[in-house]
Amino acid sequence: MTPRAPRSSFSPNTLAIIAALFFLALLSSCSQPPTTPPIYQGREGVVFDFTPGRPPDEVFEGRSFVLSILAHNKGASSLNNNSFGIVKLGFDPRYLRLTRTLLPDMNIQLEGKSEAYPQGEQNVFDIALFEAKQADASFSQSYTDISLTMCYPYRTFLSTPLCVDLSKYYENRRDEVCYATPLAFQDQGAPVAITTVESDFLPLPSPETEEFKVKPDIRITITHIGNGIILAPTPQETLAQQCSLQGSEETLNTVHINATLGGKQLSCTPELVHLMEQEGTVFCTFPGDEGVLGKSNYETILTIELTYTYLETKKKQITITHARQSPGPTLVEERECQEGMIKVGESCLSLCEYCATHLSEPRCEFFNAYPLYKENGSSFSCSCTARECQVLNANNPLDQQRCIFNNRACDIGFCCAK
Repeated sequence: MTPRAPRSSFSPNTLAIIAALFFLALLSSCSQPPTTPPIYQGREGVVFDFTPGRPPDEVFEGRSFVLSILAHNKGASSLNNNSFGIVKLGFDPRYLRLTRTLLPDMNIQLEGKSEAYPQGEQNVFDIALFEAKQADASFSQSYTDISLTMCYPYRTFLSTPLCVDLSKYYENRRDEVCYATPLAFQDQGAPVAITTVESDFLPLPSPETEEFKVKPDIRITITHIGNGIILAPTPQETLAQQCSLQGSEETLNTVHINATLGGKQLSCTPELVHLMEQEGTVFCTFPGDEGVLGKSNYETILTIELTYTYLETKKKQITITHARQSPGPTLVEERECQEGMIKVGESCLSLCEYCATHLSEPRCEFFNAYPLYKENGSSFSCSCTARECQVLNANNPLDQQRCIFNNRACDIGFCCAK
């Protein structure tokens, strides 16, 4: 006798419920928009601050000091040869003298987040050499501010599925693959964000087909989520003028928008969006009688790109002490060695070698920004080229960098490496 197949322990109603839940889970997973790549996440662009002790909190009159910054591009837009940032200094010439600039052309280049730089590129930049002028003899100390402004072109980019909703124009009893609903976003790896997208689709005269023709009406909200100042985008050759804030008020809090739907260019009004109280709204559609065709709802890709100039300033107060209070040791350049080297006994050492045991000296202060050097500076030497230095530091945060690319640490063309 043929054995019977084992009977299921689930009732028909239970099986129906399980099947329905499975179908809903499958439908839900299919309708979810793709996760935003990590590159396009975050609320910051280029973040920077003065490196410790540069400039110092206190300096004696007649003494020199270096101003340097640690800059980190935490956003998704790169500063490079074609689109670089610029640095401007602010100081009171009654108290400080700019001896010379150390940053070539006062330009900053830093790669944004990418596969090569998952966290974005960061670097220490020596900006300028200053001298403290003679203090007022009637006071033991004077106080003055020194500021650094970084101004750079930047962009915000968003790519997201958008539902082309035709359901209001025909009766369809079956469920659609999608419906037009407001989309909300937090950030896109930049200090200016696209925060909401709302869409409607208006009917247009249709060709003699079974398809419907509609015209998109897309409302986009733009929000300033950073701490700096937004300026309108400008060509690279006029960036310095734009960053001087000498233009008209129309350039303040202004971004340019470019958008496409399904690969077709959208016309946005206004094209230059002015943000009021950190927020602005723009409407995008196809020009003229252009539209999209369809028999039922479907998803297509909406892309939005914002371009703008971003400006941020850091300021620090410096105390200038009268030399009569404490003359302190005088640093004398060792003329027996070539420029940038220090004579120790009968040897000439680079700063890379010398500062391993003299980190507290003013000329060695910039090494304090590199934790590996502070921990074991004696293992560093001028042993690699600039190109080799980039390879050693690739994808490493500052606290793990094995190579110091600084034009004062070693002779020109070489780097201080472990």
